Amino acid sequence: MLRSFLTLTALQLLKCRTGSSQADPSEAVKLRLANGGSRCAGRVEIHYRGQWGTVYGSDWDLQDAAVVCRELGCGTAVSAPGSAHFGEGSGPVVTEDVQCSGNEAALRDCKSASWDHYSWPHSADASAICSDHRFPRLVSVDSQCSGRLEIQFGTTWGTVCDLHWDWNDASVVCQQLQCGVAVSVGKGAYFGEGTGLLRSDKFDCKGNETSLTDCPISPVNQNVCTHMNDVGVSCSGKHGPRLVGGEERCSGRVEVLHGEQWGTLCDIHFGLEDASVVCEHLQCGAVKEIPRNSPFGQGTGPVWKENYRCRGNESRVTECPVTSGENFNCSHGNVASVICSGETSQSM
Repeated sequence: MLRSFLTLTALQLLKCRTGSSQADPSEAVKLRLANGGSRCAGRVEIHYRGQWGTVYGSDWDLQDAAVVCRELGCGTAVSAPGSAHFGEGSGPVVTEDVQCSGNEAALRDCKSASWDHYSWPHSADASAICSDHRFPRLVSVDSQCSGRLEIQFGTTWGTVCDLHWDWNDASVVCQQLQCGVAVSVGKGAYFGEGTGLLRSDKFDCKGNETSLTDCPISPVNQNVCTHMNDVGVSCSGKHGPRLVGGEERCSGRVEVLHGEQWGTLCDIHFGLEDASVVCEHLQCGAVKEIPRNSPFGQGTGPVWKENYRCRGNESRVTECPVTSGENFNCSHGNVASVICSGETSQSM
């Protein structure tokens, strides 16, 4: 099985031809899809003999992907891309030349050249996209975290009817896109009408899911909506803020996001202007109180050493100048908190 784009040693080829046709039955096997935006799409990765690795995608096809989707509870396979479609993995290549009939319950039940740890290139890592894959994007001319909602169902993109879309659904979109928290739901094609497929599905998110894939959905009469009903979502942004620990979303300790980690702010120089912008940013009205001594809990992440110098007329925290607060002597006992007067609107 020599291939022009992969150089294997004679020993590797021998192992490939004489190795076990299935995984060692005494070894535990776990499966996941990585880097695809949801648990139902991405690079196929296998945990075998204590290490995560990939599948070499020679002869990888829809029947092989179908077994992966079934094993993960992700519906049926709609695409089986190879050639590292979702990026090259790391670690060993666990198996190659997979030959599933499509009816197997798990990938380990399929015939393949061998199961082991091989130091092969990852340029042909196999992937799968399942029918339950649901990945959002927000379409706007000026923002990554606000816009018309479009969702990829399997491999097909479409807009979503605003009839049954609610705050919990929007919260999951913002979480999945790492865009902070939801601040408004735009109905009536607020961000413009889309084209193509329009979905009328009713999402039943609780609001604490990390992906739309984890939300139950139920079909609704497709004739109810047109693109004049395309829903939009506005999130607080890549860096937040969000309010945590209050009885409702417009009160709590102030947290902002850096990378994938939420952290609190020091209250030493967190003043009325800063709090006003936080309330405005989250569409929570005006400042009602700036409590001290961490009444909404201390948080568990880092205390960011940032000094926001808002003037009070900004609409978003990201518009405020920020200087280093490296000399702050802060702990979780004095994190910034705010109580806003209340939600100004949940939709636009």
